[in-house]
Amino acid sequence: MTTATTSLQLTRFRYLMGLYGENHTRLAALLGDVAGLCGSFQSDVADGQTLFIDVVAQHAFTTVLRLTHAFEGQGAQPEANLQLDPCAWVRVYHDAQQAEVTHCHIGAAVKKLFA
Repeated sequence: MTTATTSLQLTRFRYLMGLYGENHTRLAALLGDVAGLCGSFQSDVADGQTLFIDVVAQHAFTTVLRLTHAFEGQGAQPEANLQLDPCAWVRVYHDAQQAEVTHCHIGAAVKKLFA
């Protein structure tokens, strides 16, 4: 491996670790200490979409969260037709103060916004 390739890989790695750190900072500002959480939460802001947060798993050194928004579906009873979308799964590393988005599903409700 050349020095240029190694340098590029380290730069990408540092960038990714920086993003994980920013994710952790934002979650900590929203939820506080994630290490002791259990259950479900929601965050409401004026003129914004409600953010739903579910603690999926709690382990000694990590917490797994699911973050979703709710968009109203089509139908006579909009509240009964809420579609949780998009859905992001986040693994929070307590000791490293990092939060990694492990996967994200973007469904039809979000795609309609950009069509």
